[in-house]
Amino acid sequence: MDDKYPTMQLGSGSNTGYSYNVTGIDYSNSTISLADPDVLDDDSCPWVDHNVTVSPTPTLWLNLSEYTVGYLFFFANCSINNLSVPGQPTIQPIACASFGVDGYSFVIPSEVPHQTLSRECKPVIQVPVLQNASLTIDSQWSTNGYRNALNQGFQLGWNLNRKSELCTKCEGSNGGCAYSRVGEFAGCLCTNGQVSDHECSNVELLVVAS
Repeated sequence: MDDKYPTMQLGSGSNTGYSYNVTGIDYSNSTISLADPDVLDDDSCPWVDHNVTVSPTPTLWLNLSEYTVGYLFFFANCSINNLSVPGQPTIQPIACASFGVDGYSFVIPSEVPHQTLSRECKPVIQVPVLQNASLTIDSQWSTNGYRNALNQGFQLGWNLNRKSELCTKCEGSNGGCAYSRVGEFAGCLCTNGQVSDHECSNVELLVVAS
């Protein structure tokens, strides 16, 4: 885990959720950028060992944004040592070991036909990447190519329809909205360092429990 990044957990519980580094927040576009810390820490051969899925639903605060539409598939324990796909150069396995299992491992963009890998490998992991990430299969794909795409992480967009009236008033007073762990408005963060219970123009300090 990189201490220079704040973290955010996706998933419903401590045993099923995964923590991601928050690498950026774009308030104008209502998006938050996340990256897997294990990927950022691995300079040679990053591997993702869990699916990253965020089901679109109006009840969630965060959903995969329209910019995060590309996916990578990770295939492990494969019985083949290369993949031939019409219109693509021969795809080689990634350059490191197969992560504790026998056989070879491959990483390919989701739009590349992968029926052979689905049949010859297990398990299969799905990971979102940015739409504008380079997902071109070339001679560097199995080393630098897929790693560069993973390092860019992915984006989630927050649901503006769930913004409370208190938050709207807070932002209208040039403040920032703070939320509790369950997504409820908790206070208005003002530019002078104070915290209000509604808006910054009429600051009433909140008592924060220790």
